[in-house]
Amino acid sequence: MEKNIFYDFKGVSLTPALGVKIINTYFKYLTPLQSKNPVSTELINLTITKFHIEHGGKAAENTRFLSRFLIMLKKLGIVSEVRRSYYKFNVNKSENTRVKKIQVAIPKKASNIPVFKKIIGEGKNAVYVYYYKHEKKGKRWPCKIGRSINHSDRVKRPAHVHQELIYALLIKTDQEKLVESILQQLLEFRGHKMILNDKKNHEWFNTNPNEVEKTYNEYVK
Repeated sequence: MEKNIFYDFKGVSLTPALGVKIINTYFKYLTPLQSKNPVSTELINLTITKFHIEHGGKAAENTRFLSRFLIMLKKLGIVSEVRRSYYKFNVNKSENTRVKKIQVAIPKKASNIPVFKKIIGEGKNAVYVYYYKHEKKGKRWPCKIGRSINHSDRVKRPAHVHQELIYALLIKTDQEKLVESILQQLLEFRGHKMILNDKKNHEWFNTNPNEVEKTYNEYVK
């Protein structure tokens, strides 16, 4: 599986419209479909489904997914049927405004597992950066720097918070305690630690995700 792909459709069941979006956006990662020879419907189905599930999506629920998906691909000019059940992909034709206008239904049910805007590093655990959208002002604003086990699975949205949180940066690492400590100490040394109610807040800093990433690359990586 490709690393560090920002995937918008985690937790979403595969549909024909979503399949088209995947082809249009992530085709360079779908190696089996890039063959100069015609590819079978079975291979198309397997490739799309595997990619979607590996990146956090769910399998198609409708048994007619494949037939409807192929109909959409043909109508949009993304594929040409060479012979029965075998197709040729027209990649350039797939990059068109008609595809961009296709709407993919995203479940409205809120998830406790966030989707980060940027993911760097390698490891089983992580250090994360998030902030409240309404507090993003100027060059620096309040950002929380914390650590989690099993990547973002443990970065839970606070139950009492109703403002929109922006999950900005996830740094994968097996040394999450050390990485968190170094980043926090360096930012505190620069005078960026937040003070709330006359007390220093342990994990909140007046910074921004780019500064945290730059600090990580310079002093930790």
